[in-house]
Parts: sequence; C-alpha cells; structure tokens
Amino acid sequence: LLTMVLQGVSRFLAMNAVIVAQPLVLLALVSAAILFGDLDTQEAILLWCAATLAATLVAAVLLGRPGFQLPALLRVDWPSLKQQLWFGVQGQVGNLIQLLNYRLDQFVVLAFVSTAGVGIYAVSVSLSQAIWFLPNAVAAVLLPRLTATDEDDAARTTPVVCRTTLLVSALPAGGTDDGPRLVARDKRTGEIVGSVDLPAQAIGTPMTYMYEGMQYIALTIGGEVPELIALRLPS
Repeated sequence: LLTMVLQGVSRFLAMNAVIVAQPLVLLALVSAAILFGDLDTQEAILLWCAATLAATLVAAVLLGRPGFQLPALLRVDWPSLKQQLWFGVQGQVGNLIQLLNYRLDQFVVLAFVSTAGVGIYAVSVSLSQAIWFLPNAVAAVLLPRLTATDEDDAARTTPVVCRTTLLVSALPAGGTDDGPRLVARDKRTGEIVGSVDLPAQAIGTPMTYMYEGMQYIALTIGGEVPELIALRLPS
C-alpha cells in the first residue's frame, strides 16, 4: 500500500528502494539462518514476515511524517472504499486468470515430454520473463503521466514509447460469419488497420518472433484439442 502511495506522488526512487528492500532483507535473513543452522518451513515463513515488516518500516520512513498522517489514514471514506474494493476484486480475478494463462502451457507441455522437460521449459520461460523487468519498471514511471495525459498528448507519446511494439489482439467475434479474428491496430489512433480470421477462439496471448528474416505471430487457439498456430506477416 505504501509503495502505491510513493508511486502516486511520483517518488519512484523511494518506491523502488522499498520494492528492493524486502527481497534483500529476506535473502540476508535466510542466508544467516542457513549459515548458523537448519531452516525449516515455519522459520522461513517467520523470516518472510520479518523482511516484509522491514520493507514496510523503510516505506514509512521514506514517506515521511507529512505523508504519514495517522488521522487522515484512519478516516474511512465509505463510498471510495466500496469502489476500491470492487476494483480490487476485479483486479484479483484478472490476476488469477492471468496466472492460469501463464501456467496452463506447462500442463500442455507435460502431455508431450517428461517432468524433466517441463522443468527445463519452466526455467527457460522464467528467464525470458525476467527480460520484462526493465520495461515493467519503465511502465511504473510512465503510468502517472499516461493516466493524466490528454488525447493529443497520448497520440504523440504512444508511437514513441511503443516504437518497436506490434499492437495485435485476438477478438472472439467480428470475423467472417462473426467468428474469431486477429486484429492489428494503429499505434497512434488505436484504429484497426488489418485483420485475419482465426480457425477457433484464441485462449492465449499472441507473441511474435523472427525466423529467416520473416516475422511471425503465434498464439494458442481452442477446440477439442488446443492448437498452436503461427501466422506470417506480409513480406
């Protein structure tokens, strides 16, 4: 919660310090516990709680006394609280669905390879996801500006920020006979500039890759047996 407050007031250096503090403190505590004795599950949970408490204290110190006014924090705005709870429930449901979407592929892979192969696949996916840490950090910095921007400023900013991004999405309808389709959008206006019918509804997030100088878009589609399809962009 305190990290979101720091983000809301554009104190990104302090916010990142709080985010980094918890895993660093946890690493130090776990290393010390392993060095001086055995570490069981209960002790690991206690160390995690201690690291989280330390990060919370760091956030409180960085937020400072002016931003940490107890009467203001304890005052309940019921209409706003209701909206926040409803938004939080929707966000949590979205997170669960996203987590299932991220991990469903491992069960599909398990149907074709051994558990050792799934382990190699999982490590490879985790390493590739680590590449997103930097753009996610940049997104945290840009978020306050983007949410406060007007339409003209957004039209100028989006092509700059997404200059190497291909904006594509899978829609459940709108294709031939109102079937599913894959659409590409203009970065500046968001308008659909092209589309292609899909043989079945998409159940995964599209991704793109380059092979022998040709760009492809791949995604998973549903059916009795889910399939992975790849579509080639025009040369």
